[in-house]
Amino acid sequence: MVAAPTCLAGLMRRAGDRFRMRDRRNRRDRAIPPFARKPLFESLEQRLLLSADIAPAAATGLIDGMQALRDWAGGLQSHGAMAQALPMAQAADSISIGAALDLATLFDQKLFAPVQAYLGGGGTKTTDGLVGALGAVAGISSVSGDQVGDELRFDVVLDAAKALPGLKINIGATQDGTQVTTDANGAVDATGNLLLDFSFGFDLDAQLAPEEAFFLDVDAFEASVTANAAGLDFGANIGFLGANVANGSFNLDAGLAVALNNPDADGEGRITLAELLGTTLEGLVVITPTDTPEDNFSANFPISVSLGSFIPASTRLTVAGNALDPASIIVKVEGSSAADILNFGRANQFGVVEALRQIGGWLDSLDASEAFAQNLPFAQGTTFSELLELGQAFSAGFLDQIESAPGVPAFANAQQFAQKVADLMYGGDTAPVALNYNASTNQLTFHLRLDRTFAEVAAPVAFSVNLAPLNGLASSSNLQIGADGRIEFTIGFDLSPFVATWAGNVDLPLNGVLTGDASFTVRVNEAAESTLITVPRDPANTTRSALIADINAAISAA
Repeated sequence: MVAAPTCLAGLMRRAGDRFRMRDRRNRRDRAIPPFARKPLFESLEQRLLLSADIAPAAATGLIDGMQALRDWAGGLQSHGAMAQALPMAQAADSISIGAALDLATLFDQKLFAPVQAYLGGGGTKTTDGLVGALGAVAGISSVSGDQVGDELRFDVVLDAAKALPGLKINIGATQDGTQVTTDANGAVDATGNLLLDFSFGFDLDAQLAPEEAFFLDVDAFEASVTANAAGLDFGANIGFLGANVANGSFNLDAGLAVALNNPDADGEGRITLAELLGTTLEGLVVITPTDTPEDNFSANFPISVSLGSFIPASTRLTVAGNALDPASIIVKVEGSSAADILNFGRANQFGVVEALRQIGGWLDSLDASEAFAQNLPFAQGTTFSELLELGQAFSAGFLDQIESAPGVPAFANAQQFAQKVADLMYGGDTAPVALNYNASTNQLTFHLRLDRTFAEVAAPVAFSVNLAPLNGLASSSNLQIGADGRIEFTIGFDLSPFVATWAGNVDLPLNGVLTGDASFTVRVNEAAESTLITVPRDPANTTRSALIADINAAISAA
């Protein structure tokens, strides 16, 4: 630390003495009037003040306190808004501001590790030495420290940025529940930022326990994640519909400010180690957004779709809301074909596999039918079902091939399923699959054809025909019986919006006015409890349509 060698007043007196001596000489030699010359100041030698030593007990207290701060930061990153999932993911895991920054690791690498490395080493430890150790850490933009009175105090500003490359876009679902997912190319590069302006220190009062002597004083604590990307191209699934995004944009700026309460309300506003360890996060911290949360996240994804004759134009996905409040995020499909695209939210790969398994079960039932139980001519005791085994052929030749693992479909949208059918049934040619969506009927259809050569069956020869007047023929020969078969059908899925209809046994009043409030209960599927719905009497109604509107409003509000 560099300090002035003497006070300003003393400096001026010494400079004035020199000036007066020179002035007397000049006036004697040259008869120059007093004060006609400017004073001349000469610089004095600077002196370096020594920094304070850090005693071993204080060094241990500082290490323990910073270690506790690191551990506390690890808990903070999983607390409250710090743990709120953002509309992005890292690998398969959702990511939050706390997890993105990994506060525990940042506090460890930037604060605890350099303090421990310096104070835990050998030799005499000084305040300047610790300042130098912290000042060498990347991200620490300012640090100072010294012994002030009976305490050691260090002021630190940590302004650290962390690159978050390749975060997967994860925008969730539209308002009607249609899931929107992206492929591996649907990713953005983000940046995490931590600003921590704080002081830490150790009170040298020997009467204080170490957990009371260590203290913190936080002036600013802000954490944020930002991502701004344009020109994004990737594949997406809107429900069971495959789509492509071209030239999309993604903008997110989510930030949080952390304020620490003062548990004992001391005048200096400090948090001791005892308070840090003994106060819950709920009681110690207050986390608030650093900006206007309503508009901290937006995305615009122009999309193209090609599915048979269904090729909608000028369609896009838009996203807007508060990245820290998933319920506020609104995902919309916009364009003239938006309703048809959203219809694909009523189908998924699991439902398709289940429907096909039901078809396989139906083919199994054919094997047990009376027609297939008939014996083959000349084949003793051998039935058609033993030779054909349609259900087994459908399972082995198709169903087992459309899953990458049991219960895991090997496709995610209608176009991928059509390609899978083409690969298994038509040598990779998608044309015979006849994939199509009819916007008039809301029906999605596929054409399936499975050609199968069945395993040969050996059976003794049996003569069951009338050979009169011969008494009969006998043979010890066996027949080798083989068969080829084809299973061919079109499977369709109706993607029309669900409609629920209530049929009552009492006519509604013509004027739409009830005699009193009407109540009824509704239970969906196998719900354990019914929902009570009350339709208030509205004397202003004049038609049944008005009453029906009241009923629908009551159902929506229930």
